[in-house]
Amino acid sequence: MFRVNAIMVTWLVWNVLLVHVFCQGNKPSIVVTPYQATRYGTSTIVIQCTVSSSPVATSVGWKKVSLIDGTSQEIDSQHHYESYQMADSMVNPHLTITNIAFSHQADYICFATNEAGTGQSNYGRINVTIDIPSVTVTPEIQFPFEDTSKIIIKCYITSLPTASTVGWQRTSLDGYSTVTIVVANSNGKYHVDNSLEYPHLTINDISLADDAYYACFAINDAGKGISNRSRVDVLKSPLAVSVPVTEYSASIGSRVTLQCSITLGTATEVKWLKNNNIIMMTARLSEGNVKSPSLTINSVEQGDLGYYVCHATDGVRIVNSDDILLIPSDVRMRVEVPVTQYSPTLLSNVKLQCEVTGSATSVKWFKNNNLIVIANNPRYSGGNLNSPSLTIISVKEDDFGYYTCQVTNGVDILNADQIAVLPKGIPPVVSVPQQLSAPIIGQQFIIPCTTESTSSSLKEIQWIRIDFKGKIIDPIITSSQQPIKYQGSIVDNPSLVIHDYQSSDDGRYRCRAINNWGSSVSDAVLVTTESK
Repeated sequence: MFRVNAIMVTWLVWNVLLVHVFCQGNKPSIVVTPYQATRYGTSTIVIQCTVSSSPVATSVGWKKVSLIDGTSQEIDSQHHYESYQMADSMVNPHLTITNIAFSHQADYICFATNEAGTGQSNYGRINVTIDIPSVTVTPEIQFPFEDTSKIIIKCYITSLPTASTVGWQRTSLDGYSTVTIVVANSNGKYHVDNSLEYPHLTINDISLADDAYYACFAINDAGKGISNRSRVDVLKSPLAVSVPVTEYSASIGSRVTLQCSITLGTATEVKWLKNNNIIMMTARLSEGNVKSPSLTINSVEQGDLGYYVCHATDGVRIVNSDDILLIPSDVRMRVEVPVTQYSPTLLSNVKLQCEVTGSATSVKWFKNNNLIVIANNPRYSGGNLNSPSLTIISVKEDDFGYYTCQVTNGVDILNADQIAVLPKGIPPVVSVPQQLSAPIIGQQFIIPCTTESTSSSLKEIQWIRIDFKGKIIDPIITSSQQPIKYQGSIVDNPSLVIHDYQSSDDGRYRCRAINNWGSSVSDAVLVTTESK
């Protein structure tokens, strides 16, 4: 009997132990993103974490493992200032890191705990990368004269993180010697702006010794970035040309010399241009070169008349003289209009007077700066060399505007004073009340407008609004589409209707009326929900 009881007790103990073991379950199984590379300064990166646990995990967390010495540090609420944030989940407690810096480069471990114990993930590594600084300088080349007081070479640096060191280096023209510029030892020769992004270089008291290549450099944790080279090409003296006479009058068949001289520097080439085209020298066109810069024209022809320029270069710079005008020796061309305003009635004829003297070869007329095609147009007569004045036959409303009589002799183009052709009528009269009662928020408000047009029927009504900040709406657009804000403002109902009035509608309002003879605008009336 005692033996049977012992066996039963042993069986019961084993069952209790087995039930406890099987009910306890397994420690959590955890997987995280194994590797991610990100640039310094990236705003956000997320390390994914997936927890498989039965029973469900009761707590989760993260550890950061140093890549230098392998020490680990648990990430909790006290690290929020280091831009870590863990998702509030027992299944996916992803870790978000913001404003990526070098301090974030490490291995990360996600861990979770349940009744069976604590499990941890594989390593999730964050590798923070950067580029060497990007550096550019401008200009790529400049040509200061000797004894110039100073020049500036600009440097632009893009670096994340910000460069820790910036500077300049100078390379000789043969490329064999490159030295770093030390401002402190330059006796005021160089100055570098105190900036890690724009350390522009100033070179003072330019001399031939400054003829070299210059480059800007910047250093960050990734290395050294060097800019393109900027050439400083120092010139001994400036180049200049002079023309003592800028207008010559020559008769056909005569001989004329257009004077030009090199007054500064040494020219390596001299050319002449006529009407912006290079002249090819012939037996009739002579000199105009380095030894004799002046241009001689033998036996002047009609085609020689025009504008000339003496053009010189020293191989680096190009300079041009003032324009030289060669005109015929007869009477100088002139164009005048004795009357500058006409007010014809509709369907009448009007003659716009234009008087031309001298050797004009063409007469043209323009309306509102657009060329009028007169030939074969029955509405116009004249407007040519034989009869420069322009007659408009049976005036229409479209004929009103501004006219210009233009003449040319093949060299010069002259415009007469502008002629205004205005309608013989008066614009409408328009008015609004000088004072209105205050509108009520949310209700309709009407601003009356009174018009009178005696010489022509009204064509259009417009309204103008000026708010208290000076912003102008001209014109106010009315619409029948919902929601309707503005109505009225038409010939039959010139008053302005404002629906659902709000304080933002406050301001000064003006009414404009338009007829065939022009437009008139009323005085401004103040409309405001505030007490006046």
